Amino acid sequence: MDTASLATAPNGPANALARILALYRAATSSFLLRQLAAAYATSLEALSLLSQTNQLYGLDHAQDPHTRQPFFVLKQKLWVLNAAIFGAILADRVGTKDSISEHDGVYDNDHNNHRGGFSWRVRKHLANSRDAATKESPELLVRDLWSRLMDDYGGVEGNVDGKIMVSVALLCIHHRLFMLARQITEAYLASIPEDMLIHLEAAAGAQVDTNSTRTKDTVMINYERLTELYVVHILAKLRDWDSARDFVDVNSILSPSTKKVYTRTLEKLYRKSLRPMTAPKRPPDAVTRTADLDDHSPTSSSSANSTLVSSPTLSSLALPFPHKVLHSMDVPHSNVATATLLSGSQITAAPAKRSTKTSTDTALHRPSAIASRSRVATITSTVQGQLRVFAQRYTELLERISRYGIGTNQLMMLVALIVFLAAVSRSRVRATTATTTVIHRLLQSIKGTTAAAGT
Repeated sequence: MDTASLATAPNGPANALARILALYRAATSSFLLRQLAAAYATSLEALSLLSQTNQLYGLDHAQDPHTRQPFFVLKQKLWVLNAAIFGAILADRVGTKDSISEHDGVYDNDHNNHRGGFSWRVRKHLANSRDAATKESPELLVRDLWSRLMDDYGGVEGNVDGKIMVSVALLCIHHRLFMLARQITEAYLASIPEDMLIHLEAAAGAQVDTNSTRTKDTVMINYERLTELYVVHILAKLRDWDSARDFVDVNSILSPSTKKVYTRTLEKLYRKSLRPMTAPKRPPDAVTRTADLDDHSPTSSSSANSTLVSSPTLSSLALPFPHKVLHSMDVPHSNVATATLLSGSQITAAPAKRSTKTSTDTALHRPSAIASRSRVATITSTVQGQLRVFAQRYTELLERISRYGIGTNQLMMLVALIVFLAAVSRSRVRATTATTTVIHRLLQSIKGTTAAAGT
């Protein structure tokens, strides 16, 4: 509907607003269906038609509130929708180009009087052909949106509807344009009309009565939302803590409870900003390997070994036989650590060969921890070998002891020790086939020795 038809149509303002409302609903449907290019073009058409209607009939200065109020409500809804579509297109600009090419023909065929206008409007506002850098600059695109919004509201920032200001601030925050968001928000707050300030102060005074069940003033709601974004999300991101605190302290519109919430939130964010940056999370496989190695950490291994050596039961068992038998047994050089463990000395075993492979595999996931992982893997493999040889040597010890005379109590204590060692080797390490064979021989020896002692 052009300007001439609007001027000559009966009941022109009502028909024009109905037409604009239909365009608003169509743009909303396209936006919900993620047809961003079509939604954006339709919203621009609705805004253009609304501006023409206002110029013809002066709806923003109409004496009849039933005429003036629908105009402002529809204008607010259109700009909020346009800002939302604009932000979605910025976030998915590649999809927008595809969407433009797909919808060009459809839109032009269905709307012949707008042939060429569809793609031109989208490209004009989202990809300025005069400057290639503009295509990659969300800040310049948002500034262009703000400029068009200012033109529609007479060039005065304070005249912009509060709900639209919240949408623009959210658009800037979402695209991390914090400095631009600060400039726009501060320009708006500094130019709020006097009558609106009086309205806000009256609304703030009405909220003092907490028992009141009246609906909260919408102008006050939008003001509180904008100030929250300004203090908590804009100034805090810019790390301008002093300005944020000063704004909350000197503000005469915000309620004391709201100020308290803002101050508390600012304090939390400030303390969080002082914390050192945390290390990145490790991959799941690295966490699993570390958990397996932690079961055999040097602390736990040394404490377990000290318990084995210093236990009164083991000391009594070591009294008349183990030292004599150990010296008579052929102990290989690689098992010196086991013999040293039995005599109560410190472990000084050489690392096994496969520990190098373990540390190398771990280092592929965490190069910065090569030294610590290699050391833990070495101790793990050493403890595994110690437990395996420990159980095997005690099995042979039990076979040799069975040839001598031994009391029932000492025999049962020795059997309990061997069972304990077998249990430890199965729970603390993942037993290999050789370990399973040793445990089987151990149980067979225990069974034969117990039967011999009984006879």
